[in-house]
Amino acid sequence: MTIDTRGVNERTESMPWPMPVLEVVLGALEGAKVVFALDWFRGYWQLPLHEDSQELFTFITHRGMYTPTRVPMGATDAVAYCQGVVEEIFGGLLGNGILAWLDDILGYAESDDELLPLLDQVLARCEAYGLKLHAKKCEFFEIEVMWCGKMVSAAGVRHCSDRVQGLVEMQPPQTAGDLQQP
Repeated sequence: MTIDTRGVNERTESMPWPMPVLEVVLGALEGAKVVFALDWFRGYWQLPLHEDSQELFTFITHRGMYTPTRVPMGATDAVAYCQGVVEEIFGGLLGNGILAWLDDILGYAESDDELLPLLDQVLARCEAYGLKLHAKKCEFFEIEVMWCGKMVSAAGVRHCSDRVQGLVEMQPPQTAGDLQQP
């Protein structure tokens, strides 16, 4: 569920947080031949919302009033907060066999023997912090995985063909009106 957080967002001072630049961090994959990809189950909703902020995000439906206890998607600082938590959890592993973009984690190594202890460390940290992973979205000991909408393998990084198919099949505009959004 996503709620309309515009009212709160307009009154929120943004928390500055340097997000990793995917094109830069993906350079760390050079030499990697085997990877794993992990995805948090329900993303931000695993992160607790500070008690002082809970009332601000309270919303009403036809079934009653609800006060969230977890970080809502769409909140001004949700992305920065999530990335900050990820960097706190995985700290020294980032750039040393692990890449993390919000709730998507990528592990990489030159061999299965190198990847296994890395996976153990990541899973131990997930357990220690109570992070649950989405089993159907996790892949282990693969030569290619989709991570952050890109196909990652020893051959490099490329766009996922499924994600660009709509652009490939799009008809070119015939008139100026075709260029305008409906």
